[in-house]
Amino acid sequence: MVISMNYLKLAFKSNKKYLKIFFFFFIVGSSLGLIYYNILDKNLLTSSINNIPDILSTKHLNFIFSHLMIIFCIFASIFLGIGIIITLFYFLTTNLIILAFWSLWHFKGLIYSCFYLIITKLLFFCFLIYFFKIVINLSKELFNLFKNNSFFNSENLKLYLKRFIVITILIIINDVFIFFFGTKILEKLTFIIK
Repeated sequence: MVISMNYLKLAFKSNKKYLKIFFFFFIVGSSLGLIYYNILDKNLLTSSINNIPDILSTKHLNFIFSHLMIIFCIFASIFLGIGIIITLFYFLTTNLIILAFWSLWHFKGLIYSCFYLIITKLLFFCFLIYFFKIVINLSKELFNLFKNNSFFNSENLKLYLKRFIVITILIIINDVFIFFFGTKILEKLTFIIK
């Protein structure tokens, strides 16, 4: 137990700067979500959320395409800035979900939105944090290469690509779980907001 706690402390310290960057995006994206919520047509937002029990009973939640798009866009942001915009938009929509549930069902909506986000977003957030670390390290390495006119180590590139592939596979597995089981769990939990 002591070993595992020490390992967690060490992991937190070594990834502290990446967590800071990630949570900076989270705070900015959430703040933008709050601003956007205040200028958005509430009827349009709440009408779709209000039908969530019926939607869950007839359709499966499918995040595979959107999550993969976010990952590929962040990877592309090594060279372009679109990954930053996509990440902020993702956090913006996450905050909108909480506010929409709250506006319809108040405390019950807040509880249900927490379950919704834990099942549909939590693991993806964890993968995103690790992925941010990969992208930042790769960006640094590429910047130093261009700065010093040196050659890129092919073994390092292979390592980054392997990590990218592993993260992508884990995200797909997580989204498949949400598709088949997450939808059913959230459907059963709709009694909270009924």
